[in-house]
Amino acid sequence: MSEKADVRKEVLSIALLLFLVLMGANLWFLNTLTQQRAFAFLASAELVAFAMLVHVYLKPFDELSRTWLLVGSIAVIELLILSTAAVG
Repeated sequence: MSEKADVRKEVLSIALLLFLVLMGANLWFLNTLTQQRAFAFLASAELVAFAMLVHVYLKPFDELSRTWLLVGSIAVIELLILSTAAVG
């Protein structure tokens, strides 16, 4: 694996990890009694992002499925949009 691929994999991993930390902090401050739908959507987005992080960690950069990463990213964005709609 080339150095450029290693850097890309590391940047992708750091971005996903940062998202996971921010969503975990956001979930911590939600009131689960009154905002159950938002909590469920955000927790689902965090689980999808965690699955993406595991995929990136376990596979070499050349073998990463860009299709699955794109599908996961679309799912995370959709869940974030649904969580903001559930709050309002």
